[in-house]
Amino acid sequence: MAPRSEEQNSALRERTAAQILDAAVALFAERGFAASTVELAERAGVSKGTVFHHFPGKDDLIAALVERSVTASLDAWDAAPAGTAPEEMLRGAVAAALAGVRAQPALYRIAFMAAISPEAAPALERARAALRPRLEAHGQRMAALFRDLGRPDPAADALLFQAALNGLGQVALSRPELLERPDLLPLDRIAETLAGAFR
Repeated sequence: MAPRSEEQNSALRERTAAQILDAAVALFAERGFAASTVELAERAGVSKGTVFHHFPGKDDLIAALVERSVTASLDAWDAAPAGTAPEEMLRGAVAAALAGVRAQPALYRIAFMAAISPEAAPALERARAALRPRLEAHGQRMAALFRDLGRPDPAADALLFQAALNGLGQVALSRPELLERPDLLPLDRIAETLAGAFR
């Protein structure tokens, strides 16, 4: 059998890292950050050494999971076509935020846990540092959006809107029936109300 190429090795490393992260999502969502590396290795179906090879410490795992959730959120924003009207962008952001939470509740639960957990603070800062260029571009885009809406303090409104989205996501996660029954979470009305608050 011929040895694997560097490209094949790289693809294998990426698959193994993704497998470990998927297991970490499920495990941390169930047990919190106190879950052990041994439990994670068992859940992922790999050796403890393999976990440490890809993620030398728990901070590395948490940072990677936060990066994954923030990247998914930013990707949803970036998917809006150029030239989309500002109010439509806001309505779309509400829909995308709830769709993300509905599709990956465990991942977003971990991101919210990391945001308020003192033990996750270093990992959170590392994730922010890794995503800084993208986060800064997003902040500028949000400020421009609120400027286009004629708001007197676009940067403050961007933060307020993001806080409202985070709160909406946390409510949805704390009440699973809201995620399972969209009729209990009237997305269109919530999106319209939230977007309308910044007219």
